[in-house]
Amino acid sequence: MPDYSLQSSNTLIFGQSGSCKSTFAINLLLNARPACRFIFDWKESEISRRLKIKPACTARECELAVPTRFVCLNPYPMFGSKLYDALRWFAHWAKEVSMRGPGPKIFYVDELWKFTDSHNAAPEEVEDIVRGIARAYGLQFLSSTQHPRDYHRNIRAEVTEWVCFNTIEPGDLEAVRPYFSGVDAAAKLPRGKFIAYNRDSSETLTGMLEPGWPPGRFLKIGAQP
Repeated sequence: MPDYSLQSSNTLIFGQSGSCKSTFAINLLLNARPACRFIFDWKESEISRRLKIKPACTARECELAVPTRFVCLNPYPMFGSKLYDALRWFAHWAKEVSMRGPGPKIFYVDELWKFTDSHNAAPEEVEDIVRGIARAYGLQFLSSTQHPRDYHRNIRAEVTEWVCFNTIEPGDLEAVRPYFSGVDAAAKLPRGKFIAYNRDSSETLTGMLEPGWPPGRFLKIGAQP
């Protein structure tokens, strides 16, 4: 049964290359313990390779992967170069699967901005997740990027948690500042350190992630002084 009391949960992780943002995302996917993780694994199956999980290459394989709680879709066998269409299908399918049972689920796509149309809008099926249309079924959104400025304001405005790694580009800091006024501190963060801001609670945390692979543990986390 849908639970309409559930709140939207949209996390955007950003930072320069090598700042540990991808390691953070994978760490979150590993440790969040959701009912299922839906991963749009479009970058040469990077996530499935790093996690040593067999990628799903067909709709049937996606279904077979659901009980494992990790569905890493390699979109190329089904869709070839039509990644926009692949993402639309996967987002719609993830929503349908989420309706089958209770518990939180995570929909993850790296660099979502690459799948926007000429108006810089994400596929409608993904925006439905971000806007909370699927929240009653526990479906949450997770993304990571080097450049949050490339995300349409319709997406940025719906982010409930910003996870900021080192970022020095003025355009990126400016894009986040209306939603997290303390984002400028990200320009001085060393590798592995992050600031997380929750819009709903107005809570700000700082933390340090151990660099390297497999995903390092959180060395330190606490309220920002």
